[in-house]
Parts: sequence; C-alpha cells; structure tokens
Amino acid sequence: MIKDNKKYLSWVEVDLNAIKNNFKEIRRLASLNKFEIPTRYKDIKFNQSKIEVLAVIKADAYGHGMIAVARVLERNGVKHFAVSDVKEGVLLRRAGVNKPILLLESTLPEFAHDIIDYQLMPTVCTLELAQELNKYASSRRRVIDVHVEVDTGMGRLGVSYAKAFDFIRKLYDLRSLRVMGIFTHFPSADTDKEFTNLQVKKLYDLVVSLDKVGMVIPFIHAANSFALCGYQTNVLNLVRPGLMIYGLYPGNNLR
Repeated sequence: MIKDNKKYLSWVEVDLNAIKNNFKEIRRLASLNKFEIPTRYKDIKFNQSKIEVLAVIKADAYGHGMIAVARVLERNGVKHFAVSDVKEGVLLRRAGVNKPILLLESTLPEFAHDIIDYQLMPTVCTLELAQELNKYASSRRRVIDVHVEVDTGMGRLGVSYAKAFDFIRKLYDLRSLRVMGIFTHFPSADTDKEFTNLQVKKLYDLVVSLDKVGMVIPFIHAANSFALCGYQTNVLNLVRPGLMIYGLYPGNNLR
C-alpha cells in the first residue's frame, strides 16, 4: 500500500483479512458439493472426495492487487490459481507464486516457450497450440499439464461440444502433454437455470464418455461464483470463484 497518498487524487485500501475470510467461506460452500462421476484415477494423485478451489485472480485480481491477493490466498490454503493470459502468469511466477497457474484464455502458439519456461498451465483449444507446446516441451524433456475448454452452449469460447471428444483424443497422442482439466463456462447461471443445467449434463456426458475409453481427466470445473452458490451438482470437483473472493455477491437473489 502507498504510504504517502497525498500525491494521488484517489487510492484503494484493500483489507486482505477480509479476502482471507471470504476464501474460508468459499471453501465451506465448495464442501457442500459432492463429486460422484465414476472415474478410474489409476496413478493420478487426486482426492476424489474433496472439492478444491481454483482462485480467479485475473485482471490484477479484479483491481485488488494480484500479487498481494495471491500471496494471502496461498498462505491460507489455495492450491490453484487462474489468470487471463501469459503476461499475468509470468508476473506471478516472478513474484514467487509457486502454485499451479491456469491461463483461462487460449493463446497463440508463439507463446508456447514462455508457457513452458514459466511452468504455466495453458487452456488448449486448437491443435496448432497443442502441437507447438508438445514440440517445445519434448525438446526440454518435460511433460506439460493443460486444460481444455469446451463450448457447451455459450457459442464464443472453447472447443465445440460436438468436436470435443475427438479433439481430446488427439491431445492424448501428444506425448509431452497431459490433459489435467476440462471445463466450460456458465454465461447465464444467474438468469437461465434450464440452460445451465443442460450445460452441466453435456459436460457430465463428455467426461463419462472419455472415462469409458480410458481418458481420465482429474479436474472438471465450471462453477463461477453464482454457480457455486446456486447449483449443487455431482459433476464438478473444482470450483473457480472470482467475484466472491473480493466480497461481491454474484446475484441479489443469493443474499
């Protein structure tokens, strides 16, 4: 925090203790969900009985100071972070944040080197990016974890639901990539429950179809702040709140 604020017309004071308390409440809400997808996790070290939290700190933690927020959340048990892009991920790594960092936006192949060098976890929605990541990771004798975003109805982001199974199968042929997560986005969780429930069903069906042929993906996520409060599902084992971390209600009907 800037000590001499006389030089500025305005400033923001952020109560990091409040953010810590918000996260504790989020973790409590997450524990109310139950994960029941019949998966075979084999050698993957994953606790099937516990819903984990992916803390969204994109856009400088919604203006609250990304590095300071990341540090307080990391000290209080956050195991996963999500940011928008490579630049934000690199800033966190340079600040000493060591937990997994998911890049929510699918990026261009030319950023593959930075993604791997800074140990970031990209969202992959194109074979071009996947192949470039695989090529560079192979040259470094590394395996990189990736997530896949599936478009279950939003019509803007991710691999289309109809093509997702075949796309993920192709990713499994790239030996230096490991598909660690699959997710979708709920654009209307606060306004259209029927549509959102259909998205949940599509994601569930896809995950089960993948599981039946041995493509077991550890983390399945979709729940933003509103969905975390307003929907109880058995399909998600990772939730990704944003607004709630910063003390904002995702909807008036949840008060």
